[in-house]
Amino acid sequence: MRVDGRVSVREHARHFNERFALSGPPLSAWQMVAAISEQKGWKKQKFCNMTLLDEDFYNRAMSNHKKKPGLRTLMAFCAGADLDIEATEILLGAIGARLDNSKEGRAFDYIIRKMSGYSIHERNEFLQLLGIAPLGSGSKDI
Repeated sequence: MRVDGRVSVREHARHFNERFALSGPPLSAWQMVAAISEQKGWKKQKFCNMTLLDEDFYNRAMSNHKKKPGLRTLMAFCAGADLDIEATEILLGAIGARLDNSKEGRAFDYIIRKMSGYSIHERNEFLQLLGIAPLGSGSKDI
């Protein structure tokens, strides 16, 4: 538990890893997003506010939509949910993606590793200062 009374990111990651290390068929990215959102107690409005993703994305997660989310969609969720790099990599792996050595990939890695506790708005400001499109529903691969 953090000093401010919130559950630490490490605790969220531990819970995430315990939950998804269960035997059985692998969970889809949407199922993982839904589980994390439920664990955080997020309803539709909170999900949308925290991730800058619109209600369609919330509905896709809750219904385990057949179409996989894009990398930028998952990055918006990971940044908004303040996930650590381990949880982010697990989630990205569910769509067969990873953070590469491109400028965008390195910037995404940075906002997850180094900007824990920052809002998605602050992380988007950082991305924009680097010339990278902000995360959220207005993003290009969403």
